[in-house]
Amino acid sequence: MGADQTAEIRPALRELFDAVANNESNADTLCVTFTVPEHPEIWVQVMNGTINAAYPRSSDPTDFLHSTKLPAIPGLRLESWQANQYATWLFSSCGVDSLAEFIDLLFTALHSSLADDYSIDVVIEYLS
Repeated sequence: MGADQTAEIRPALRELFDAVANNESNADTLCVTFTVPEHPEIWVQVMNGTINAAYPRSSDPTDFLHSTKLPAIPGLRLESWQANQYATWLFSSCGVDSLAEFIDLLFTALHSSLADDYSIDVVIEYLS
């Protein structure tokens, strides 16, 4: 796990979680996108209860997650996926720290060529 990456992931997730907890208008359309600048094809998006990630594999994402050592996220279940394109999971309420750790480890599990010290960009936006 990369301490630098989780330190960058955590504040954006906190902003998302706070918006939802405070019932801010349009909180359900708030999207946090994490990308690897050197590899724009590597990304993870998080919305309230949803994780969407670039999925560069042809195998079922549920099978893939079971084969990894990713930490458990409450209620994590596959919603949809397209081989070699994306996978979308739903999850139940969880803490910022555990979700940040999960996202960091998801990046490196899905993209084995990614170094442990990868750079990360964060964009927070409202989707229409």
